[in-house]
Amino acid sequence: MDHLPSGQTSALISPEVYDLQWNADLSGRGITRAGVPYWASDGTSAPASTDGPAPGTILVDTKFPPGGLDAFVAEPPGDSAEDLFDFLRAHWSALAQKPTASDIISATTNAFAQWTLTNQQQSEVLDLLRDAPGAKVEGVAKDRSGREVVVLSADDADNPNFKNLLLISTNTGRIVGEESVRLTPLGDLPIGAVISYTLWDTE
Repeated sequence: MDHLPSGQTSALISPEVYDLQWNADLSGRGITRAGVPYWASDGTSAPASTDGPAPGTILVDTKFPPGGLDAFVAEPPGDSAEDLFDFLRAHWSALAQKPTASDIISATTNAFAQWTLTNQQQSEVLDLLRDAPGAKVEGVAKDRSGREVVVLSADDADNPNFKNLLLISTNTGRIVGEESVRLTPLGDLPIGAVISYTLWDTE
């Protein structure tokens, strides 16, 4: 925790930016760079620190030879609802049973770590989420890059201490982020604490 000028404390968030590009032969390159640190309390940028890497610094640079990338799905999915369900199921085995909204969000998060879907494909994913039990519209908010988003939520099917959020851009209609939020306190972490988050379509 870091002391703010007001005397209050706030966690300092040091995000990382990951860029993965890969080819049909499962070769590719993944680069992790340091992001711009910010205060958890209000989202404002934190002063430059001599302890951490400067924004843009390459933290990890991984090159994959042909066949070296461990992809759950090696071929681009089709555009139908069935195609997208099969695609998501490959990224989250629980979808083999009766899927919940939490399962759809977890599968989407895993899939988006390696794939960028078209608008049509994302629309099918959102339809699957709409039809799955447990989905709830929380309202409209701003994500961590300042974009206006509709927030969809579902209690975690595997851990009752968490709920999963999916963020939908009001501008593009695309899925642009996900968050995992605590539903119970744990030590210094209060109810509502964001444990992890990922943003997509940031460029």
